[in-house]
Amino acid sequence: MTTRLFGPSGRHGREARIFCLGLALTLFFLASSGCQKARMALDSDLAGRAEEMPVEGKKFFSFDESFRFGPYEAADVNRGWKRTTAWGFPGYEQARASQQYEFVLYRNDKPIWEAQCAAGMKQSVLKGFLNDDSAHLEWELSSLTTLACVFKRPGESKGWKMAMKRNTGEMVLQGVLTDGTTGIRIVGSQALADSSLPLTDPTGYRFLMDGQAVGAVEVINEGAVWLAPGQSEEGRSLLAAASASLLLYRELLK
Repeated sequence: MTTRLFGPSGRHGREARIFCLGLALTLFFLASSGCQKARMALDSDLAGRAEEMPVEGKKFFSFDESFRFGPYEAADVNRGWKRTTAWGFPGYEQARASQQYEFVLYRNDKPIWEAQCAAGMKQSVLKGFLNDDSAHLEWELSSLTTLACVFKRPGESKGWKMAMKRNTGEMVLQGVLTDGTTGIRIVGSQALADSSLPLTDPTGYRFLMDGQAVGAVEVINEGAVWLAPGQSEEGRSLLAAASASLLLYRELLK
């Protein structure tokens, strides 16, 4: 009688070979078809008009949190504020316990927007931050999560304010970007492209003016930004700065 020391034999051997063959075929088909990354569901109108600008240059395991998309680069990123005055954050002593970050947006190596943001501010502080602009955003006493940002041109005193909130029962932030006269709605989304099932986390945010999408930012995986054509360069760069702030906010939550 011959004893096999290595490898299966008999019925168990055939089952093992069939299992290995099936596993090999499965791996082959997965490799040939590729695994698609999850993408944010985008308005068909915006997708047809706007050029996608993938987020690039992120450095893992590094203190350098800069990144770029299209002609824009978010750099000089600081967790915490180095500048604490003249930024329009009333009640700073109340806000300082929040998580803060700041950055500069460059276009072709030229600084065009300076930004400061605070996450988790008290709702009363955030409403004071908006001042008379609060009419652009309806508030509920049950607001759970808040994010506020100020965007200013280098050397200028006035700028734009972004206020975001998440209410009880909601999974994503909703908000507004305003200079006190013009209001741009920011609508968070959990929708995935090519899927009817929503993600449990935000997939991205859309920027709406008069109900029409003028831009969007995807905050899953590497990320991407879309800006609708026909806008002024200042308007496009402002949306780019707001997009960068939301991409950095995503990193803050990790």
